Amino acid sequence: GPQVNLTPTDKPNDVYQLVADGCTDLCATDPNDWRNRFLGHYEGMIPRKVVKRSVMCDPYGISDHSVRQYVLQEKHLDWVLPLSLNIHQAANEMGQLIIASKDVQMEHCNHGKKYVQLLCGWVGGEVDKPMQWQSPSGFLVINKYNPRQQKQSAVSLWDKQFVLRFGYYTDEYDCDQALTAMPPNWVHSLDAAHMSLCVDDLTSKGIEFFSMIHDS
Repeated sequence: GPQVNLTPTDKPNDVYQLVADGCTDLCATDPNDWRNRFLGHYEGMIPRKVVKRSVMCDPYGISDHSVRQYVLQEKHLDWVLPLSLNIHQAANEMGQLIIASKDVQMEHCNHGKKYVQLLCGWVGGEVDKPMQWQSPSGFLVINKYNPRQQKQSAVSLWDKQFVLRFGYYTDEYDCDQALTAMPPNWVHSLDAAHMSLCVDDLTSKGIEFFSMIHDS
């Protein structure tokens, strides 16, 4: 909570910098060739921009593979190419570093993520129904996922034959997919409720114009 400024502090906190500092500490306390190179290139301190996207996506169940892909996609390791070093090996090492730091610095955040998945699995396994909850704004969220089946159909158009492939959702309940989606849906429902309640309160005070961004 304090790291993402949900509690009053004299100075704003920065969870991205917290994880970046954790990476720097790991490079110093548990060094290897790549970690020494990272510290050398970044002048002794891993910058927050390298970890930002992975930290931002952490509440949504980011995979280890995605962490490695993000550092490649955002070109944080392009500097290894002129040195004739393997950029994919560098991404693997940087990914492991970010994951290790996140596991320490965001331990309690991940406890919450695992807890809502535990609840979702219990409801799905015991009752065979999707998890549902009411957000603070009163919105009912139903975490329901149905398996998708493929279907195809032969079509004639003038003198040609075509095969159209499409999908449809079955009536079954896909508990595994619901488990994966549970943390991001839970977080987004709280984000949306917070925004809705803020807008309601501001409207009651006479404010009429709003501009929403990102996942609003």
